[in-house]
Amino acid sequence: SPIQDFASIAASEMPAFEAGERETRIRAQRELQDKQQKKTFTRWWRTYLVQSGTEGLSDLYEDIKPGVIGIKLLEVLSNEKCEKYNAKPKSRFQMLENQQTFLNLVTSNKIKLVNIGAEDLSEGKPTLVLGLTWTLILHFEIHKYSTDEQQLLRWVRAKTSGYDEVSIQSWGTGFNDGKAFCALIHKHEASALDFVAACRKEPVETLTHAFNVAEETFAVPKLLEPQDLVGGNDFDDDDD
Repeated sequence: SPIQDFASIAASEMPAFEAGERETRIRAQRELQDKQQKKTFTRWWRTYLVQSGTEGLSDLYEDIKPGVIGIKLLEVLSNEKCEKYNAKPKSRFQMLENQQTFLNLVTSNKIKLVNIGAEDLSEGKPTLVLGLTWTLILHFEIHKYSTDEQQLLRWVRAKTSGYDEVSIQSWGTGFNDGKAFCALIHKHEASALDFVAACRKEPVETLTHAFNVAEETFAVPKLLEPQDLVGGNDFDDDDD
């Protein structure tokens, strides 16, 4: 019958439809994560570039192209001065020269890069810029303490083990409500915040309070947005 024919067609097409929907959701989630990463990593670059007198970083993918900020970042991170580069490159050739100088500085610090070349950076390829930034963070912020991400996670769990409100399974869970951050702060400086009171707030308020206290007490720069961590939908491009 026509109804049976329609049902048969719908049933045969349903798996493809569901697969397409799943791919769309995965792609949208990946795009959101990349956007959030860009925002956070841009702030990380700013934190160090300001120490070299460089301000005004607005779009990491664009601003990295001339090759100047990469060199300035490495100068601050490695505490070594780069004697020769094009401070105001006017041609693509000069930009590529800067990028190669930057990559040489990276490798001289015993950092291994895979499939990232001067041309990639001069074109500001998003995936590679994000990958490069994460590699630098790992080397200069985590590995320098002779640890890795999993060891750091175990340390966080150990420091927050006495706080019943906190449960950390992975980097992707346990931090979204702000309680883990508050517990870490309270563990190291109990007078800095009222942990019980902080946990009574809404997640965005708790995260905001934790980040403010961390900056005031430990000079930890605000690299994350509370709204991003709790999965807020009102995501914009304002990196300020």
